[in-house]
Amino acid sequence: SQLLAKMNTKATNGLQRLKKNGNGSAFSSALLQDDIQNLTKFYQREGFLDAVISISDLSKNDNKKRVKVTLSVNEGAPVIVDTLQFKIMDRHDQAPILSITDAVKKKILLGLGKRFRDLDLQHDLSALYKEMVNNGFPHAEISHTLSVNIERHRVTVVFIIKSGAAAYFGGVTFRGNENIPNSLIKKQLAFQTGDVFKRNLLDASQQRIYSLNAFRIINVLATVENDSQTVIPIRVNVIELPRFTTKLGIGWGTEDHFRSSLDFGWGRFLGGARRLNIFLKHSKLEPYHAKIGLRQPAFLSPETGIGATVFIRK
Repeated sequence: SQLLAKMNTKATNGLQRLKKNGNGSAFSSALLQDDIQNLTKFYQREGFLDAVISISDLSKNDNKKRVKVTLSVNEGAPVIVDTLQFKIMDRHDQAPILSITDAVKKKILLGLGKRFRDLDLQHDLSALYKEMVNNGFPHAEISHTLSVNIERHRVTVVFIIKSGAAAYFGGVTFRGNENIPNSLIKKQLAFQTGDVFKRNLLDASQQRIYSLNAFRIINVLATVENDSQTVIPIRVNVIELPRFTTKLGIGWGTEDHFRSSLDFGWGRFLGGARRLNIFLKHSKLEPYHAKIGLRQPAFLSPETGIGATVFIRK
């Protein structure tokens, strides 16, 4: 199924032929040869450098104007990861980098004795880079070398690490918050000025600010100007939600007959990010339903909130 999915030459079933007035896809020998080349490259990306694919049978039925194609596949022996190394190019203290590589070794897919795959290599390069920028090295450069022993079907993989300068969080500027004070947004940040720079903390901060339910759009961005920058300023861009929101519903149903509802929201209630909600509903099944709720986000900690609701319902 994987090989068929890589091919442009495809068989057509009865329903597909019906849509084409009884005709299937036109056979093309040039297209089939392209498919064979693509399949061979696919096998090579999967670690089978000696794979050979050929046409073993090409049966034509002139009466039905049909052709049956049979491909012969000789996969050969796969290339196995024989050696895996991390080469650190920086001369300064390598202890933090060694700690990072130890953590990456538990996540990589190109383990010793496993079949080499291009996708696994790309995954591991990405995992190593991600670990570097999440541990204080936003200027890191990751590359690799491959040494393949064709006869033994073995490969040595070397990850080359240029960590660059270690970096720390700098000052934070806020833009777009016209009513929510900077101090409230700053409490939601997952880092403080002077902490070791970690890119994943930018995402965590963005999620915390979203939990205030006071903004439509939030971007927490690092301002990186050059490769030697050791202090990374942070910019928080926001667009606030409207202070007042109203939802009105009117309808008719066979069971509840006439029905109506009103949902009113009051943001920044008494300041800050508090929100007051008033909900009213009426129908035959529910003659009255009134509810008032007040929610205070970031209560005691950035990730907790507190709320209270009173209601009457029949």
